[in-house]
Amino acid sequence: SCQPIQSIMGNSNATAFNPPSCQPKTLPELDRLREQLSPTGKLLCFGDEGFEAARTMPTWNYDSMGVPSGIVVISCAQDVKAALAYASVNKIDLCIAAGRHSHWCMRNDALVIDLSNLKKVEVNADARTVKVEPGAQWGDVDEACEPHGLGLTAGHDPSTGVGGLVLHGGHGYLERMYGLTVDHMISANIILVDGKEVTASETENSDLFWAIRGGGGIW
Repeated sequence: SCQPIQSIMGNSNATAFNPPSCQPKTLPELDRLREQLSPTGKLLCFGDEGFEAARTMPTWNYDSMGVPSGIVVISCAQDVKAALAYASVNKIDLCIAAGRHSHWCMRNDALVIDLSNLKKVEVNADARTVKVEPGAQWGDVDEACEPHGLGLTAGHDPSTGVGGLVLHGGHGYLERMYGLTVDHMISANIILVDGKEVTASETENSDLFWAIRGGGGIW
C-alpha cells in the first residue's frame, strides 16, 4: 500500500566490470532443462553468446561477483518451475538475480534464476496500492507512482531491487514516518521449490507471509 509523497529520488549509474578469471563447472543434462523452459525462456551457459552480458548487466554492487555455471533468463512462471526442478534433481546451488543491487545475484558454479526482465509495475491510484513484478527496481516503482502523488518506503537508491529490499525488511527515507517496506506489504505470489504456486498474505499461508517479510535472501 502507498502513501502520498511530494518528491522522488533520481537514478544512479552502474560501474564497469572486469571479465571473469575462472571457468565454472559444467551443468549436466542441459537439453532436459531447455526442453522444460517456455518458448520465450532462455538458458545461457558459460561461453554462450549473451552469457557475459547477462552476468554483468547493470548491477549496483560488483564486489566479489561470481561466475555461475548457467543463467536461466525468466519470462514466466514456467521457467522458474523448470529451473527449480532441475536444480533440485541435480543438487545444484541456486541464486536469484532480480533487481541486481547485490553481487550475491551471481555465485560461482550456481544456476541463476534471472528475473531481471520482469519489471512490470501496476498502480491502482484509487486503492493506493501497487503490484510489482520481481525484477523491478524501486526507481521503476517511483516512476509509476509519482504521477499519482504516491510512494512508500523504498530504500535509499532507485537501483535497489524491490524483491531483495522487501525480503530484508525494507529501510528507506520514509521509514520514520511510514515504517518499513514490509509494513505495507499486502500479499505475495510465490513459487515453492516443488513448483506449487501459492499466495502468501495475512489470511493465506500466513506463516510464509511472516517469513518473507524480513527473512532475508534465503527466502
